[in-house]
Amino acid sequence: MTLHEFLNYRFLGNDVRSYLWCVGILLFGFAFKTLLSKLLSRLLFRFIRTKTEGVAEHHFHALLIQPLSVVIFLVTTYFAFQVLDYPVRSDEITHNEPVVQVFFFRLFQLAVFSGVGWIMLRIIDFAVMVFQRRAEATPSHLNNQLIPFAKDLLKVLVITLTFLVMLSRVFGVNVTALIGGLGIGVWLLPSLPKKV
Repeated sequence: MTLHEFLNYRFLGNDVRSYLWCVGILLFGFAFKTLLSKLLSRLLFRFIRTKTEGVAEHHFHALLIQPLSVVIFLVTTYFAFQVLDYPVRSDEITHNEPVVQVFFFRLFQLAVFSGVGWIMLRIIDFAVMVFQRRAEATPSHLNNQLIPFAKDLLKVLVITLTFLVMLSRVFGVNVTALIGGLGIGVWLLPSLPKKV
């Protein structure tokens, strides 16, 4: 068997060349995820450096490197399995697709949306550090009390939006109708008969 025949040998629906490309992309993503996340966080910090009020760059990197490396590895995993035509694309999923294939693709989508939400939460943590540094420079203590409240409010908002995007994109739920139904339900709740 020649090398060309070996690379074109097919099993489980793909040839050996596709499997080698998949493994190569996975190894590349695993090997360089930390390096790529450091480069990306440095690039992001350059855009906001003038507004950081003395918060060091290593704080920004410490917050963002781990979630960025997870998202980068998930993206390289997606590209690796695209070579194998797996996972399926969301617009190609029909009712005839294998359940296992659809399950793993939905799980992948959940992981990506969770990773992006995690990055947004870490950016909020860094913004809170910056605002706390600014609040320390002012004589008013009102800012020191508002910052934790704003931090918690923003985190709840990001988690809620991430959850709603997951419902919409991954599970196909009509989020507008869901929010409208919940709003009407909350509005009708006081009019329910009360037990005596």
